[in-house]
Amino acid sequence: MASFIAGNLGLAKTYWIFGVIGSVIVRFIMTFILMSGVNPIMAIVMGFGYSIIVWIAVWNSATNYEGLKLWAILAKISVVFGILGSLAQFNQ
Repeated sequence: MASFIAGNLGLAKTYWIFGVIGSVIVRFIMTFILMSGVNPIMAIVMGFGYSIIVWIAVWNSATNYEGLKLWAILAKISVVFGILGSLAQFNQ
């Protein structure tokens, strides 16, 4: 886990596997929890907690990335938009 958060798994793996596929899975689980009538706070905490960890890992992976800098910049922009999108949900 520490290696993941430090951005040592590689940008592509961190972004696509954990950032995209992992987020889809977590959102599916969150929807199931919300539909089951369980306390919605549990789903919100799980989803937001996962997102924070992935944002940190993607940001650090982009910082460590030694390939084309465009990918690192786009990954960081994606993190910023993810944070802004999550904050906008709390504003509703």
